[in-house]
Amino acid sequence: MGKFEDDIVNTQFPDTIGKWFTAYLASDAWQKRARDVAAPQLREALSWLAFYGDSEFGQAPTDWTAEALETLLTDTLVARANFTAMDYWHIVPALYDFFTFVGEQKWLPVERVKLYQQTIIAAAPTMVTRADDPDNFAADKFLTAHLIAADVDPDNEGAVAMFVVKSELAILNKIFPDDAPADDAVTPKAEGVKQTAAILDDPAMAPELLMLFDPDRDEAFLRANHRQTLGAQTWQRQTARLVHHRAVITGVRLWLTRDAYPVASWASSQEVYEAVILVMDSLYQQRLETPEMWTAASWRLWGSFCRQTELIDGQAALVTDVSLLDMLADQGVVTPEQAATFAAAFREG
Repeated sequence: MGKFEDDIVNTQFPDTIGKWFTAYLASDAWQKRARDVAAPQLREALSWLAFYGDSEFGQAPTDWTAEALETLLTDTLVARANFTAMDYWHIVPALYDFFTFVGEQKWLPVERVKLYQQTIIAAAPTMVTRADDPDNFAADKFLTAHLIAADVDPDNEGAVAMFVVKSELAILNKIFPDDAPADDAVTPKAEGVKQTAAILDDPAMAPELLMLFDPDRDEAFLRANHRQTLGAQTWQRQTARLVHHRAVITGVRLWLTRDAYPVASWASSQEVYEAVILVMDSLYQQRLETPEMWTAASWRLWGSFCRQTELIDGQAALVTDVSLLDMLADQGVVTPEQAATFAAAFREG
């Protein structure tokens, strides 16, 4: 586990569930359990559930709703904890037995214990299925896995920083094998776009790109204010995550092909990534639109927001977002006509 995971498991273990867990380990019920789950593994699972139950839903382990617990199990735990699909086959019955013990001690009402256990059993197939799909993972999970595979201590900040820098250079060398460009270098339009696409369009590269370039590895975007419904659309956590993942890779693409699709001359690579992520995340969070669903009305509102807020340089946003639309049109994500319409709406906003 990395430092962030250690903080959750060792520091943020709430008193209530911590006392339950300690008592469970000292009980006959623990000694008679199935031996497939060790204490640290169960403790980690409970810690993630308790920590994010509070931070995402404002609910303590004594009052989780079925909806919140299902989301914690099938989304948050899968996205963030370093468990495999096989691990979940053991963790699910371990959680079930843990709450049996809690109920026997009368620390939770019988009906609530039943609710938790029914939710845990119902969530199990989804947990196992989603645990094998990297689309469901947060960027920090990718980073931790790569650090461990490279024998880098996740708690050594200097070693982690060096690993990230070397990995970024390795990606640039894949795109520009003869002479990897410095951060501010520019490549010829046709060659740069083609070379960049060859790497960024490879699904196998997605985990590496996300772990290196996502500025929000903690997935704060999932906890940000967002619309729950708009018309026939409903906000979905998984869709929000997929849009964010696309935005990260799209931001990298825009930066590496900025000779073809100009960005603000003073913008750094990080600022370009963040600008692309901001617009794509925002259009989903506030308008519930993926890029294929974008509308002129949404882009008009986005343009107005960029001009009114002091957090965004309107002219820089204009240059970056218009280039983003041009690039997506060349990729076939939107049509050229849509790109022109959205750009005009952005200017009008």
